[in-house]
Amino acid sequence: KTEFDKQDCERKAFQRLADKIKKYFPRLPIILIADGLYPYQGFFQTCKKNGWDYILTLKDNSLRTLQQDIQLEKRLTSHKQTYQVYHQTKTIKQTSDYHWLKGLEYKGYDLNYVECTEKQAYVKTGKEEINKFVHITNLEVNEKTYQRISACGRLRQKIENEGFNQQKNHGYNLEHKFIRNSFLGMKNFYQCLQISHIINQLAEHTKEFASLMECGNHNSVKHLWKRLLSFMLEKLVFIEELSSLTNKRFQLRLC
Repeated sequence: KTEFDKQDCERKAFQRLADKIKKYFPRLPIILIADGLYPYQGFFQTCKKNGWDYILTLKDNSLRTLQQDIQLEKRLTSHKQTYQVYHQTKTIKQTSDYHWLKGLEYKGYDLNYVECTEKQAYVKTGKEEINKFVHITNLEVNEKTYQRISACGRLRQKIENEGFNQQKNHGYNLEHKFIRNSFLGMKNFYQCLQISHIINQLAEHTKEFASLMECGNHNSVKHLWKRLLSFMLEKLVFIEELSSLTNKRFQLRLC
């Protein structure tokens, strides 16, 4: 029951967030990357209504009628849409077997399917790992896009894991307990930390930031942030200068 309540709350929260995003950014093109909780009819309906694309993890026990169609189509097209990609580095040998299907239908929604079975063999130890990644999407799947769609679907883990890793170990000090006697204060602090992290990520992907990386002795993003922090700690900024900067309109373009 706890798991059901958690899913129900997360899905309802998505609907509320989707309404707000569409209201404030009505023309923004969006591709949603989500876990196995989101392949359900309400999600598909919201994305279709808003004109959004998506790549979703498909669990073995989700959308059973669709799973049956997938298994049937896989048997019929087993030799037509199967591709193998080989990649090797100094430490691993990796073989990725892809299978994709398009034109699937689930309760009136057109879906496409991408499956990747990845085998990694470690050169030094000889140890082997096999992982399987399955995604459904409304994006066009063909010989040119199946690898990118599979890779983008797997970014969900990177977003979750690396986001917390950045906040804990790369300057945001998430592990430090700044507020010890107020749960509300702790939540407020973390919300501010999240906002600052989002702003920094956007800044790091602008053309202006990229130009700074290309010139001088700026060898890394970390080095640039250290210089900015040093400036904020050591430089005396007058209110007149700050006002002139904040009142001036400017535009940042993403790379």
